[in-house]
Amino acid sequence: GQRQGLGIGGIPGYTLPWYVAEKQQQDNRLIVVPGHDHPRLFSQHLHATETHWINPPPPMPFTCQAKIRYRQPPQACTVTQHDTHTVRVHFEQPQRAVTSGQSVVFYRHRECLGGGIITYAK
Repeated sequence: GQRQGLGIGGIPGYTLPWYVAEKQQQDNRLIVVPGHDHPRLFSQHLHATETHWINPPPPMPFTCQAKIRYRQPPQACTVTQHDTHTVRVHFEQPQRAVTSGQSVVFYRHRECLGGGIITYAK
């Protein structure tokens, strides 16, 4: 979802701004796509680690709402235990620009349940 400072231009037929869709550090590649609504900028699920729960977490799997951005409306999702240190979050609707290193915060109604650090999104 990043776009500042890419300096890509001059490609015939493309008038939309370019956004980073993926960073492949092992190959030193940056995948960019035109337009802010390109399908590669959306993710249906994510993995999060370092989860912290305000109270004991509900039994897994559970449904709730999650936010991946400040001021974002809560998004319906299902949370499952992926492994001992990771939860998997599956959104009902694909989410734009889910990024590793950012936080995901879980809510039930207006109560904050907890959150974690995003490590993977697809």
